[in-house]
Amino acid sequence: MTQQEILEYNKRCAEFLGWKNLNDDSFPEYVNSLGDFHPLRELKFHSDWNWIMEVVDAIEKLKFRFEIALNEVNLYCISEERRFSYAINYHDCENYGEEMHLTKKEAVVKAINQFLIWYNNEKSN
Repeated sequence: MTQQEILEYNKRCAEFLGWKNLNDDSFPEYVNSLGDFHPLRELKFHSDWNWIMEVVDAIEKLKFRFEIALNEVNLYCISEERRFSYAINYHDCENYGEEMHLTKKEAVVKAINQFLIWYNNEKSN
């Protein structure tokens, strides 16, 4: 992900979790449910497993299934009301080629990002 994509992803995560942006978009600063302040550039939803899993937990509370398994991440919910499915393979070794060379963390972040883009589109419709 580029730096701009990381910022957009972190913003999506913070807003999905209900964090409030206290400033305008020229200097976004988010406050979480505990009252902790975090400038957008310091959010760690792309890099810290604790932050990542907070988003995973929130997704699962919406009755979506998030599976992190050996070399595969699956995120889905198929019901009459909602249809979303995303799967990605990852490999921590270099024998699989450039497109498959993702770490587990990168694959989870990519799945979350795809979900949040879909989720925000569904909410706006």
